[in-house]
This record gives sequence, C-alpha cells and structure tokens, in this order.
Amino acid sequence: MFDSADHSDRIAEILEAHQHLEGPLLPILHAVQAAFGHVPQSVLP
Repeated sequence: MFDSADHSDRIAEILEAHQHLEGPLLPILHAVQAAFGHVPQSVLP
C-alpha cells in the first residue's frame, strides 16, 4: 500500500517544481508516476 506520508518530501518537491505552470495537474501526475512508478488512488483529487 502507498503511504503518502512516507513520500511527502518528494511530493512536495514535485509540487514546488510545477507551481509556476498554469493548470499543472497533468504534469504533476506524470511526475508522481515517474517518481513512484504509479499514481496511487489515494493521491488523486
């Protein structure tokens, strides 16, 4: 099971790296998938 608390630092880095984009949801999801190998259901909006 994916525990987002265990990966919160990496997720925060991904969010910070994409904050300048307009409508950054898809690039953020792609970066999460690249970092963790999948996009867990628990982190979807």
